[in-house]
Amino acid sequence: MNEALRLAAWLDANAKHMKYEDEQIQMRRAAKELRCMEKEIRANLDALHGARDMLAEMKKMLLEVADGKLPEQTTAGGSKRISVPVLWR
Repeated sequence: MNEALRLAAWLDANAKHMKYEDEQIQMRRAAKELRCMEKEIRANLDALHGARDMLAEMKKMLLEVADGKLPEQTTAGGSKRISVPVLWR
């Protein structure tokens, strides 16, 4: 069991022992909020895992399209130079 869920269960179980009703309500509200936050964290983690898997698949497809070789990039200024008078002819 997750630590947040364990704390929420403890808050719920011990809320009935509180002397004032307001304290009971606050403890139960805190337990409910912990459960909601834990659920949201789990959903976000699942979404991140799904996105990571999707990116891995996309990378695999791109590598297949490029036959495992990505085109080499040329550096700036690496092309053959042409003088200005040759351009005017």
